[in-house]
Amino acid sequence: MKYLYKNTGVIVESDKALDSAIFEPISENVDIKEPEKEAKTKRNTSKK
Repeated sequence: MKYLYKNTGVIVESDKALDSAIFEPISENVDIKEPEKEAKTKRNTSKK
Protein backbone atom coordinates (compact mmCIF):
# COMPACT_ATOMS: atom_id res chain seq x y z
CA MET A 1 0.00 0.00 0.00
CA LYS A 2 1.18 3.52 -0.71
CA TYR A 3 1.37 6.22 1.95
CA LEU A 4 2.02 9.95 1.89
CA TYR A 5 4.55 11.15 4.47
CA LYS A 6 2.79 14.22 5.88
CA ASN A 7 5.92 16.20 6.82
CA THR A 8 7.58 16.22 3.42
CA GLY A 9 4.99 14.96 0.95
CA VAL A 10 7.12 11.94 -0.02
CA ILE A 11 5.27 8.82 -1.15
CA VAL A 12 6.38 5.54 0.44
CA GLU A 13 5.27 1.95 -0.05
CA SER A 14 4.89 -0.57 2.75
CA ASP A 15 3.41 -4.02 3.19
CA LYS A 16 2.65 -3.16 6.83
CA ALA A 17 0.20 -0.54 8.08
CA LEU A 18 2.05 2.65 9.00
CA ASP A 19 1.28 5.14 11.79
CA SER A 20 -1.64 7.34 10.72
CA ALA A 21 -0.26 10.27 12.74
CA ILE A 22 2.73 10.46 10.39
CA PHE A 23 1.53 8.76 7.20
CA GLU A 24 -1.68 9.18 5.22
CA PRO A 25 -2.84 6.22 3.12
CA ILE A 26 -3.42 7.08 -0.52
CA SER A 27 -5.39 5.20 -3.14
CA GLU A 28 -4.09 4.39 -6.60
CA ASN A 29 -6.85 6.37 -8.34
CA VAL A 30 -6.19 9.73 -6.67
CA ASP A 31 -3.94 12.31 -8.31
CA ILE A 32 -1.34 13.49 -5.85
CA LYS A 33 -0.63 17.19 -5.65
CA GLU A 34 2.85 18.48 -4.99
CA PRO A 35 3.04 20.45 -1.74
CA GLU A 36 2.97 24.14 -2.54
CA LYS A 37 6.21 25.89 -1.84
CA GLU A 38 5.99 29.22 -0.10
CA ALA A 39 7.54 32.13 -1.92
CA LYS A 40 10.75 33.24 -0.33
CA THR A 41 10.63 36.89 0.55
CA LYS A 42 13.74 38.94 0.88
CA ARG A 43 13.95 40.55 4.25
CA ASN A 44 14.76 44.25 4.12
CA THR A 45 17.43 45.24 6.57
CA SER A 46 18.84 48.67 6.99
CA LYS A 47 22.58 49.12 7.00
CA LYS A 48 24.01 51.65 9.36
